[in-house]
Amino acid sequence: MKKGGRGKNITKTTVVIDTQAGGGKGKGKGKKGKKGKRLQRIAESMAEQMGNVKYRLQVSNPAKGDAATIWQMISNSISEPCQVIDTRTTNNSIFFTLGGKDERAARAIKRLDKRLNVNGHQATIKLEKIVVKASASAVEIPLPVLSQRYNPSDKCLMLPALMQDPGMADLRSMPNGMGNINVANGIINAIQKNCADLVTLDMTNNDITSLAAWRRLGSVAKNLTNLSLADNGIKNLSELQFLRTCRQVTHLVLKGNPVLNTMSNRSAYEKQVLKYFKGLKLLDQEPITTTLAQAKQGGQGELVDQVLLPAERCNVPTPEIRQNLIAFLAQFFTQYDGGPAARASLQHLYADNAALTLLVPSIGHGGTGLARYNTTSKKKMKSINVTKRGPRDIVKLIEHLPNTVHQNAAELSMNVLKMDASEVSFEVSGHFQEPRPKSKPLYRAFRRTMTIRPSLPGSPQGAGAAGTAGAGMAASMAAAAPAGGVPDQATQQMMVMQLSQMSGMNQQFSTDCLANNGWNYDAAVANFQQLQAGGQIPPQAFTS
Repeated sequence: MKKGGRGKNITKTTVVIDTQAGGGKGKGKGKKGKKGKRLQRIAESMAEQMGNVKYRLQVSNPAKGDAATIWQMISNSISEPCQVIDTRTTNNSIFFTLGGKDERAARAIKRLDKRLNVNGHQATIKLEKIVVKASASAVEIPLPVLSQRYNPSDKCLMLPALMQDPGMADLRSMPNGMGNINVANGIINAIQKNCADLVTLDMTNNDITSLAAWRRLGSVAKNLTNLSLADNGIKNLSELQFLRTCRQVTHLVLKGNPVLNTMSNRSAYEKQVLKYFKGLKLLDQEPITTTLAQAKQGGQGELVDQVLLPAERCNVPTPEIRQNLIAFLAQFFTQYDGGPAARASLQHLYADNAALTLLVPSIGHGGTGLARYNTTSKKKMKSINVTKRGPRDIVKLIEHLPNTVHQNAAELSMNVLKMDASEVSFEVSGHFQEPRPKSKPLYRAFRRTMTIRPSLPGSPQGAGAAGTAGAGMAASMAAAAPAGGVPDQATQQMMVMQLSQMSGMNQQFSTDCLANNGWNYDAAVANFQQLQAGGQIPPQAFTS
């Protein structure tokens, strides 16, 4: 460490595990720069596993304040507990060093920059992450502990809750337990010397959060077929990249890890895992149903799984309601698939306060990418999220979207979110094609959330085939009743609410109108319009 004339210029002492290989002179550009950055991340990950990360905070101190007093001021200003492991004072600054586990506290202190008043001046605070140079070594794992857990006939090594074994008491102080690179290397070395023909390895319940320390496992245990990492702390499936060398693994157990809470469904889960274990046959003791070809679709396949409604979310109350939904969607998509001119005719369907949000995640490049959906900007976009309001702007947007051919409406997945006398709101998902000249059509997945409200007779929203289907569907849903019979009480109440909202009559007169027309909603509406035109409805019908 060098000092300037007055100690103002202090050379940084950050020491990083050597990552110059592939780093070149660049600034992270090109293959060499990218490789250098990747090695840098690996080096930091290894250092974290070994507990060799520290955080150093430089606090300006021109008034020559006492270090203990200043630290007391800092600790009183943050909520995260932490411990100073080293303090150093220069002419104008004080350096506080925190341990690697105090990252949150260090970042909280950094946020006090120019906000902390130290002896009448606003302190400048700088944060530096220090990765201590160290080479990976190995600790000696007590052989009696491993021998008691090894079955030579089955070539099976059982290491559940290994760090809680009485024989491992001397190693419990190691940071990160079995995720510590020194502990992992010790176990791998023991396997190499004593049971390199290992077939089954069980590492259940060892609080493993990262697998970076286990990257040598596959090169040592080349016959490893069954691997259990159940009930650990793995939060991201990308951790499996460190086990790519375990090429013979066909049975993998990951259940009980937090990462499973992020999986939308089994198919997406399998596709993610197959990226790293291409020969996998059983995952969490269940057969793999996803093919390797499907897994190679990568993010696009996962995106499709996220877009489509899972079976457990498909909920339509009655067959009659489903048929009404199918009838509406068939007419709507027929017009939508008819091209720009046909889509323009959908304008009358949208109410004045209607809104349409178009969300298209990134799904590829060139003809499969976003260019065909980017109607609002000339710039390349990673995703599209556009909201339009009002019939005119909505139709102007959909007119410029690619031509489509939706699948049969009867095959779509549907989920009714809300259904009452005022509106019907539902989700619908499925597939559609994008025809392309001189090329095969693209197949895409979609999900829409649609809200349909009954329109007033004679309004623009009530005209047209799809308009009639939409308004008629909302009415018929509320009026659904056995042919020739009287609907149940709940349905009657919905019909009364809908007629009251449409006509302005109170509930008593709406009930009488429906009852006098045999609980036929359309007949009740027609009767109301006839009586209203003749001035035969008393004023008290419109009072609450």
